[in-house]
Amino acid sequence: MNTEYMDYCFKSIKRRKKNIIKTSFTIFIVFAAVTLLILIRTNVYQWQLQSVKDRFGSWFVMMCGSDGKENSELKGHPYLKESGKAVKVNNVYDNGGEMTETGIGYMTEEFIRLGNISTEEGHFPQKDDEAAVDWNTLLELNQG
Repeated sequence: MNTEYMDYCFKSIKRRKKNIIKTSFTIFIVFAAVTLLILIRTNVYQWQLQSVKDRFGSWFVMMCGSDGKENSELKGHPYLKESGKAVKVNNVYDNGGEMTETGIGYMTEEFIRLGNISTEEGHFPQKDDEAAVDWNTLLELNQG
């Protein structure tokens, strides 16, 4: 009985050999495609992270507040070994006394270096009475 059953199974496999090969090939192609997609997705994600880091520097953590003190918890955090400081002091007001979206503030040298910030033309302020202003803000202030 056992040999008859085995012969029947082998005969069935021989008869369906083309279908089995096609199915195996299809499964292999699907497996390879999914593996390729996962690898590409991982590599693209790593490339995006590296590209962002090259363009904008390291990650920034900021705390908004009006007390003006540095946050000791952020300053002593092991992942934030290097840090810079950017402070917004006030806003620019228009002729009607309404507050605009243009802010006035300063950045430390570390913030500029870590943020990979550069000027398109000109230079950063060298003295206390100089200011670095983008072109659109100059136009808003009728200084351009």
